[in-house]
Amino acid sequence: MTWAARLIEENFDERFYLHGEVSTVRRWLALLPPELAGSRARLLLARARLALLDGRPAEAEGLLDLAERASADADSRFEPSAGRASSLLVNVPAAVTLLRVYLAELRGDAETTVDLVPRAMAARREGEVMLGTIIGWYAGMAEWLRGRPAEAERLLSPAAGQRSAVGEGFLAAWVCHVLCQAQRAQGQLDAVVGTCRRTLEITAPPGRPASPAAGAAYVTLGQDAYQRDELDTALSHVTAGIALCRQLAYPAPLAAGLVTLAWIRQAGGDQAGALDAIGEAGRFAPGPAVNGLLNPVPAERARLLLAQRDLAGAARWADEKGLSADDEPRYPSEPEHLLLARVLLAQDRPGSGP
Repeated sequence: MTWAARLIEENFDERFYLHGEVSTVRRWLALLPPELAGSRARLLLARARLALLDGRPAEAEGLLDLAERASADADSRFEPSAGRASSLLVNVPAAVTLLRVYLAELRGDAETTVDLVPRAMAARREGEVMLGTIIGWYAGMAEWLRGRPAEAERLLSPAAGQRSAVGEGFLAAWVCHVLCQAQRAQGQLDAVVGTCRRTLEITAPPGRPASPAAGAAYVTLGQDAYQRDELDTALSHVTAGIALCRQLAYPAPLAAGLVTLAWIRQAGGDQAGALDAIGEAGRFAPGPAVNGLLNPVPAERARLLLAQRDLAGAARWADEKGLSADDEPRYPSEPEHLLLARVLLAQDRPGSGP
């Protein structure tokens, strides 16, 4: 079992990041004895990364604490199958800090993210390209969370340019998805299309089958076409993107594609189909513990119900979330879907709120 644990550590980066074989990694980890999976720093990091992917920040935080305590016993002669340049687990201290950065971002804590990024960069060693790429991506994501899309674009663009150095795994989709959001927030639709085209050059070159990471680019092209009211083109891109994203380890582009499909169906008069698509999107969105900016699906569902004039449905949805129009906001930057729910409730229930 110790030998098996070492093999999992050596192959995690290649299987998870470069090939997106999340189910394979989960199966491997499930076969290990709990005392072994809970005592090796790199296995704990792998489990924490999976928990973050699933939107379970509390579980990930506990695993990172254990990994940090076990880091002194990590094998310094570790050689990942992907090579040191393409490995996250090659540097345990840097990886722990890096995943703490992502944990802060999931919680919407941009200031902690900004504080932790230099620590992660300082822990990185020469030649660790994957770590540098992800650190740059997280730094850009922090600026996006702070409402500074131009600065986010500046930091994310170099990370996008380094995708080819880390392979065709979901990092290509990861960076494309967030970089395009930063560009769209500035109204740079032509730049969004350019980013998608460059991503497709890597993930769907002529004469070769498209990799799952290409799905993020196709979904974004579909979103762009929908904004331009080119519904047939939007449907074609989104359909192709959703099919590829179903094979992708990173679920955010799939959720975004299903949201866009919902709006395309709504525009075509298919209200039931729109609700089906937005309902499926909710199954791939992160959990309620994740910051609203990184989980826009609830807000889009509220907007869709509003577009369908279904105030009763919006009220039921708000009740499912445990909301009341009389509630005070629980924090200054309350997510859009909670604020919108209060407005819908106030409209639907006379005297229930302003």
